[in-house]
Amino acid sequence: MTGLFRVLQLLPMAVFMGVARSRELTNEAWEQAFYAGAVAALLTSGAALVFGKTLNRLLLAVYLFLVAGAAGFFWEVAELRDFYGRWRAATLFLSLAAVGAATTFFTRAGYIEIEPPSDPAVVRRFSLLLLLATLGALGVSAHFNGDPRSGGLYPFLAIAVLRIALRKRAFSG
Repeated sequence: MTGLFRVLQLLPMAVFMGVARSRELTNEAWEQAFYAGAVAALLTSGAALVFGKTLNRLLLAVYLFLVAGAAGFFWEVAELRDFYGRWRAATLFLSLAAVGAATTFFTRAGYIEIEPPSDPAVVRRFSLLLLLATLGALGVSAHFNGDPRSGGLYPFLAIAVLRIALRKRAFSG
């Protein structure tokens, strides 16, 4: 079940990108993509609650990004839609930074998501490193605004790979 849930957590992001790309990335496509991605995120979150699973911190931030974007369209919040439209993928990194800060400072598992009995100082230090890298990725995303690879995909993959490396390092002592 754990392996299946890991794959299931990726579904909202895949739905979001699949819908947007299938509709040629038009404004209407983004609206539909946010709705579809948000529904998938809410269903996946519900499944996590039902089965007692913890959502990956990075993907939790993606879910927040999708639900906020869908809310902006649904309730016609022009400021939020304009913000997303102007900053594009950088808004995802803002969501990552928000989740990263909250989990670094207010949870024992931190942003790198390591449950005790790990050394709390190690969890905090590695979570701070990941948070700083996320802020750097936000800067890269803002700089390459409008370039889906350099401003979105590559910085996100860098954060995901760094998270894996930090978790391995924390477990190895």
